[in-house]
Amino acid sequence: MRIIHDNPKISSRRGELRTFLFWGWIKIHRSVKQDSQQWHAIVAHEYKHWEHYKRSWGLHPIRYKFSKSYRYQCELEAYAAEVVSQESIWGALNYRARKTAARLIANEYDLNLEPCNVLPELTAEILSQTS
Repeated sequence: MRIIHDNPKISSRRGELRTFLFWGWIKIHRSVKQDSQQWHAIVAHEYKHWEHYKRSWGLHPIRYKFSKSYRYQCELEAYAAEVVSQESIWGALNYRARKTAARLIANEYDLNLEPCNVLPELTAEILSQTS
């Protein structure tokens, strides 16, 4: 696993996971300051996707692309890890952080969900990661 900080190819996304066989790279957009709270949140989110990749024996990209339920579960876990990583500043159960994450999950991943339906499941996932 390697973290690359300066990646001008990412335009709207702040971070992404790239994988090849047993290697992985987390690329973070250059506009995010290294060691900032946002930087650590992006690393936590993308590292959770790295765990998905390893757990699925490399089938994560295929399952993620074609299965909406798998994509939903992966993003719930990743955004929960992101919110939990911000615990020192906001608190793991900060409503604004959870609401923003639920909105992103519902609207940005082609899942056709309502944020109000995602929020309870995201909260449950956050609680499972903090205990």
